[in-house]
Amino acid sequence: MIGIEHYDTALIAALDAVRPKVQETIAHFAHQRTLGVWLEPPLTPWHELVSPVQTTMMAHPVFNQTPMRAFGPKQVILSCPPLAANAIEVAAERGSVEAVAWLYRLFAIRGSTSIRYVAELYGLKLDERVRLSNGVTLVPLDELPSSENADAVKAQFVMLPGPQNFRMERAIGAYLECDNIPETQTITGDSRSDILESTVRAFTLVDDMAPVIGTTWSDFLDPDLVLAEHGRMYGGSRIEGGLPTIGKEVDDYALRWVEQYLALPPDMRARLDIPLARLNLGRRRLSPGDQAIEAGICLEALLGDKGDRQDLSYKLRLRTARLLEKTFDPRKVIFAAVNKLYALRSRTVHGNTSRNEAEDRKVAKEGLDICARVLQTTVRMGKLVDVTELDLKDEGA
Repeated sequence: MIGIEHYDTALIAALDAVRPKVQETIAHFAHQRTLGVWLEPPLTPWHELVSPVQTTMMAHPVFNQTPMRAFGPKQVILSCPPLAANAIEVAAERGSVEAVAWLYRLFAIRGSTSIRYVAELYGLKLDERVRLSNGVTLVPLDELPSSENADAVKAQFVMLPGPQNFRMERAIGAYLECDNIPETQTITGDSRSDILESTVRAFTLVDDMAPVIGTTWSDFLDPDLVLAEHGRMYGGSRIEGGLPTIGKEVDDYALRWVEQYLALPPDMRARLDIPLARLNLGRRRLSPGDQAIEAGICLEALLGDKGDRQDLSYKLRLRTARLLEKTFDPRKVIFAAVNKLYALRSRTVHGNTSRNEAEDRKVAKEGLDICARVLQTTVRMGKLVDVTELDLKDEGA
């Protein structure tokens, strides 16, 4: 009876046979990447290097299986054709014996693993790493943990010599590391993390901030699983509205607001998702009419009646004024500002052209600022506003 050592020895020999040419081919690909242009193919086609190792792996009693495992949004394919390509790369870097040891470790992984959810982020800037109380970490882009996806995003902002076009706004990185992601038979979820996204959205509480998430991806933290991945997998950007042109500094003031938001009960944070998202989008919309529409949705989500739109515009003016101010004259100012905001919103919805764009921009800006104040007041209170209580207040209360 042939022992397992026989198959291991055969696989090591197959890896040793192709290892020099694999190293040569990897170096060739690396050189092509530094040039930024594809000049010539490698001397030995990649599939010719993979084929003999694949054949040997398929004869191996352990590695001839074709299982597929998933951990949250990440998939691990352990079938011979693609895995042989990974094995020759591991052998080229670490040696053939270590490549076989890696395969054994890989097939033994069971139960759960750790995953890092990552995103490129626009609209914020910082000079050093910031870790929030819920585990979300913000870093300068260059400090993102290295991976195929992270390195590709960083490469977008590399300044090459000579005339060029480049983005005015540089991204930063954001990530959240999650432990004990259970093994499943199929992929569950995607590369986007609700916790990471809601945390980024919370910066909208701070004056004029409107951060947006671009490309997202997820990385294994286990280095053995990292080596088993096949190419890049990532989520495309879902940015609506304009991209922030200037990053706002993540200072202590901004962090205090975000931490105050994170301290809220989960159900309350969920209720603030829509108004925060609408205020964020409103700050990035280009026309004042569209900004007014977003501001109106934000106010309605915070101070509106469920299913009852009767006299809604008047109720919102009154409730906003009573919530934000304690005396009559300041309330009159808020009341009038919300009235102008809704007039602009109504004209936009009904297709009426702008009469005075400068004035419309002023009205929209004041409306968005009022939305921010209502959100800040709600977060500061630590509970959702009781609109019935606002409606019953005396004018001088």
